[in-house]
Amino acid sequence: MRKIIFTITLVASMFVADINAQGLIVNKKSGEQVNTTYRALDNIATYLDASNNPGIIVTRKGGAQTTIPYGELVSIEPYAEVPLTGSEIGNGENVGWSNVTATIEGTHGAIPDYINIYKATRLQNKNCVAYIAVADVNKVKFNVLGDANSLKTPSTQYNSYKAPILMNGGYFYQNSLSLIMRNGQLICPNVQVDSPDWTKTYYYMPRGTFAQNYDGTIEVSWVYTQTEYWGGTTYSYPTSMPLENGRIPMADYPAGGKVFSAETAAGGGPVLLKNGVIYNTHSDEFLPVNVDSNRPRTALGYNPTTNRIVFFACAGDGILYVNGFTLADLCYIFQDLGCTEAVNLDGGGSTVMLINGKQVFAPANGTQRSVGSCVTLE
Repeated sequence: MRKIIFTITLVASMFVADINAQGLIVNKKSGEQVNTTYRALDNIATYLDASNNPGIIVTRKGGAQTTIPYGELVSIEPYAEVPLTGSEIGNGENVGWSNVTATIEGTHGAIPDYINIYKATRLQNKNCVAYIAVADVNKVKFNVLGDANSLKTPSTQYNSYKAPILMNGGYFYQNSLSLIMRNGQLICPNVQVDSPDWTKTYYYMPRGTFAQNYDGTIEVSWVYTQTEYWGGTTYSYPTSMPLENGRIPMADYPAGGKVFSAETAAGGGPVLLKNGVIYNTHSDEFLPVNVDSNRPRTALGYNPTTNRIVFFACAGDGILYVNGFTLADLCYIFQDLGCTEAVNLDGGGSTVMLINGKQVFAPANGTQRSVGSCVTLE
């Protein structure tokens, strides 16, 4: 009984040991460590095995468990965030980005201290009006708003959710055409079939998706949800799938497929960067989104060195006397920001970034479109 009480006391005390901690480390006598962030932790419980020996069970959100017998346990310790050295936006400040957080707070209201706002007026040798919201992944909540059957303006979504940073999300027509995953539930899949003629050619293409897993890690992949006829499973793939009339993605094609599981995910496309490599797979994803034209753009990126998520939006189509960027431009912009992962979202007249509900620039059409999804930092 004394061992059980000690274990419970140890587990309880770790939560108050350091209010600045990011997570916990369970140290075992073997030297092995079990690490988890607080945001990924569901609970820690004690147990008795068949021989009445106590231990602890660490359960993460999503159901993964680690069982540690008391005899193997050395300590449970909180760990703090590693201090950031250098810029949180890679080479961004050397190529045109300026931190305008204080200015924005003066016009748009207070922003959480784990989010910074940057602005650029010239990138890729082009005049521009571009903003990024950069947030510490360990502290911010990334969320995706929307459902499978309705369209709402970003301002309408803000009025319901009050997220400090909100942008338009994936593609839509009469409803969302892009994946929405929230709290581990698939709300809407990426569009399952598209066609250039709707008579003889049909493409079943995985599309770019930006996801956050239960452990907080960020992952970019190509995602496809099969119809119920083919099993209804959602798969993610490490590569895109070349367009082939009638070819349906399966568990083994494209290669490396796995059942898709994430806490939060936003579909869009094309994938711009993965593992630091430029992909820009607009052709494989069947996304003729004015690829080589300068247009307003919305996109998501991730910098693993600084563990920062990046929301990007730029004006265009003549708004504020600028035209916007090509998809190739976006790839280089995200690389300059230190990002290794990036996905394009719906742009053009859909592009909107709201900070505390206020636009940072006007939409290309003058008024906000009703869109299928929105992404937020909270």
